[in-house]
Amino acid sequence: MARLRGWLDEGRYALQVSQELEDAARHWRESEDMTDYLAHRGMRGEGVRRLIEQGAIELDADQGSYLRACQEKDQREAQRLAGRVPQGP
Repeated sequence: MARLRGWLDEGRYALQVSQELEDAARHWRESEDMTDYLAHRGMRGEGVRRLIEQGAIELDADQGSYLRACQEKDQREAQRLAGRVPQGP
């Protein structure tokens, strides 16, 4: 019984994350790809990527573009903090 509850909880969590990702990707597109709308960065983005790797969620094209933009912003921020890239948009 505990195993079933665990599976149900995992499925519920994956569905919630998938819906949040869908909403975030839509808002980002509606904003004309403004970086201020990239909410799945850092640990939050890593959690989404883990669920994708596990096969718990699948991305459509917009969600994939959104998640890549989140990763790119993380990379630019890390480079800027390391002093290799001047701060920009």
